[in-house]
Amino acid sequence: MLRGWLRATAVCSKHGRRFCDNAAGATAKGDVDSKSFKSPQKPRLWAMERVSKTKAQRVASMKAWRIPACIDFMVDWLPEGVGSLLYLDKLQVHQFYWKLGDPGFICTPFQLDIYERAWEKHYEKAKVLASVELYPHLININEDEDIINITLVSPKHWGRRCRLHYLGEQDCIGLKKGGIIKKSLTYLALDCERERFLPDIKVDLSNLDVGEEILIKDLSLDVNLMSNLKPTTPVCQVLSP
Repeated sequence: MLRGWLRATAVCSKHGRRFCDNAAGATAKGDVDSKSFKSPQKPRLWAMERVSKTKAQRVASMKAWRIPACIDFMVDWLPEGVGSLLYLDKLQVHQFYWKLGDPGFICTPFQLDIYERAWEKHYEKAKVLASVELYPHLININEDEDIINITLVSPKHWGRRCRLHYLGEQDCIGLKKGGIIKKSLTYLALDCERERFLPDIKVDLSNLDVGEEILIKDLSLDVNLMSNLKPTTPVCQVLSP
């Protein structure tokens, strides 16, 4: 139940919650220095190849604290013989998810270590078949707030994600008049090298009145975008009460 691939908002339903992405890129209103920064070490996720085929095998894997996952088909540099269907460590994924929150989790580039199929409880003793950098992209969550599956994508094809931080909401002119703030984007996807690290983008809401909006073209961009977002795409706006 996605509201469109251009948006990075969470969609809730009885059966789950999914995240879809939008893309764009770079700095906002001069708040971000255009110089390159050294990227911090990426957190790691553990995975094993998924080989179970029957329903009973899938149920057994879920009970073994594994989450089904798949790597986007555009990731074409996996070693020969390594498939894109995986199981992730459920406890590890949930720890990252609840620590980082929804936007933080999907905006974090993880180093995914794919272990051989022999991995059970002693994954550290198994052979690593591949190690790739990926973002959580599409996440299904059930009504008990448990993650039931994840799709992973590569920054090479989907861009490097930079989270939007909305500031000044309590001072927003339109909000004080009874308006409703609509945040259309939660992050922007940048077309830049992995060695380049940009801090979070700050978007100031304090001067927005009812009927006003901040558009992509209002951002001071110094990095190419990774999508077909138009300059007139709204980042956020204040709707009439």
